[in-house]
Amino acid sequence: MFKLIRLTSLTLFILLQACSTHQSVIKKAPPISAKIPKGSMVLAQIKPQTVNRHPRALPAVQALITEAQQQFQAGNYNHAVAAIERAISIQPRLAILWHQLASIRAEQTLYKQAIQLAQKSNALAIHQTALKRKNWQLIAKVKIILGDRKGAKIALQKSKAIQL
Repeated sequence: MFKLIRLTSLTLFILLQACSTHQSVIKKAPPISAKIPKGSMVLAQIKPQTVNRHPRALPAVQALITEAQQQFQAGNYNHAVAAIERAISIQPRLAILWHQLASIRAEQTLYKQAIQLAQKSNALAIHQTALKRKNWQLIAKVKIILGDRKGAKIALQKSKAIQL
């Protein structure tokens, strides 16, 4: 009987320890705009491209783009992401949406995801050279932050090679 009580107490202790919350000291990386070194080859600060009446955007998508831009400017990145993701669910082949999502993810310090989203935008932006250039510039900025100078240089070269 004593062993059963002891075993139950030990099990209860272990379960309570597993459920307890520990405040870990995880430092969140500063946003991408704070990490770009002054005088670097990439000058512009990252922010979603302002889209005024994108010709291919449906009215509902245009409204969501506007909402996302307002949320982003207010610093509500999660709300901006939600609006862009809703827009993507309506028009998934609209390249500017993927670029905007990439920009927000970069600002949220989700750098690898930002690169993937910018690449997706490039794949969809068949004849949109200005957008392709912005995607390569975004990729270059993120690669600089990640310490991949060679990758940043390649991305910047690809950006400059696009004829507007």
